[in-house]
Amino acid sequence: MMKMLSFLIPIWFATMLFCTTTKAEDPRQVQYQAVLELRKSFRYAEALQKALPLLKADSSNLEYLSQVSYLLAIQAYPGQPENRKESQYQLSRKLAERALSINNKQPELYYNLALALGRLSEHASVSTKIENAKQIRIAAEKAIELNGSLAGPHHILGRWHREIAGFNAFEMAMIGTFFGKGLEGGTYESAIFHFQKAIQLEPDNLMHYFELANTYAERDRGKDENIARQYYQKVLTLMPRTEDEKRTQNTTRSILK
Repeated sequence: MMKMLSFLIPIWFATMLFCTTTKAEDPRQVQYQAVLELRKSFRYAEALQKALPLLKADSSNLEYLSQVSYLLAIQAYPGQPENRKESQYQLSRKLAERALSINNKQPELYYNLALALGRLSEHASVSTKIENAKQIRIAAEKAIELNGSLAGPHHILGRWHREIAGFNAFEMAMIGTFFGKGLEGGTYESAIFHFQKAIQLEPDNLMHYFELANTYAERDRGKDENIARQYYQKVLTLMPRTEDEKRTQNTTRSILK
């Protein structure tokens, strides 16, 4: 009996080792891990190039849909034609919506949708911006409802509230008349709250400080100008992680001159 066990144990160990090695060396899993590492390092363009073939091979995979949607929307594509940028952001939106049709309980998917819609609004018509704004608020709030520890949705809601707060009463009345309800409740105070929350969750992300500074500068009440300047100065103390952040620091230097 002991001889039999001593014979079987090496076979069992070898079998388990083979299964583990095979699983670890699954090419798609290896490539997907590379995507995650590149994203973690803020190398979004490289991550996207590795993620696209995965999605092409399995277009219903929720993780692939989520990653490609995010990586398409998070980039600003400097120097590229506007129609090229729009096609990237439209694809991001479609992938986010497809992912949500598979699973509507993942907060990151709502964030991806809000992010894509925000990008699409940057150079859109007034009517499109307003329609997108309604959807952006719904998606960002849903993401926070599902996971309040995500900084991205708070950042988006901060910008949403600031944009709406910037309209005067007449403009809001005109928007309500022609486009219906859905943009009520935007305030500078809410914008400040969400940017401060984003900073709390991601203290090394200089974009949160920059947008918070912009909010105080735009509100321009009491000591807001001094507070804005303090946050602009904070932007310059942080290490930029992406080309977008480097450009934001250059913009900040121009503001502080």
